[in-house]
Amino acid sequence: MNQPDWPIDQDVYTGFWINRSLGSFRGATVTLDQQVGGFAIAFIALFVGATSRSCWTLTRFALHTSYATSTGQDGVYHQRQAILRNTSLAYDAAFQALKLSLVWRHRAQHAWTRVVSVLFAAVAISAISIAAGPRPVLTSTCLFPLTRIPRCLLLQTLNQFHDRSVDCWPSVWRTSER
Repeated sequence: MNQPDWPIDQDVYTGFWINRSLGSFRGATVTLDQQVGGFAIAFIALFVGATSRSCWTLTRFALHTSYATSTGQDGVYHQRQAILRNTSLAYDAAFQALKLSLVWRHRAQHAWTRVVSVLFAAVAISAISIAAGPRPVLTSTCLFPLTRIPRCLLLQTLNQFHDRSVDCWPSVWRTSER
């Protein structure tokens, strides 16, 4: 099989376009060069991290104020309040709450049930921040790029063993059907 002898990135369209074979919603695509793509992924990672920290801060404030009482309490109460006040990351709070429930399981009444809400909230926020991180689809290379007209037929010939839909730009942003 012959490979092209010119820089292939000159023929790949960069910008927003719609892959019509996936529909108008799922096919919404942005093609970036390698440097800009790296910056986009780094920004998304920082944004997700900052958002999850802010969400944990609001959650721990709400839990701390809802558990606050002016009456005398035992050690589980005070340690739970200290965990909520002092942990800046959700997964740290999850580990601290788990350790708290294990240490106090035979010393205080219902230690597990009094700590489970903190543990659940911390694990949920940690899981959401992990799941919402940069998806593999953001980092993968597209096998079916939107190509420019001059060498479209050659690229379609070279890519015929892949999907049979190699788009050519600036024709009507479409997927060619064979």
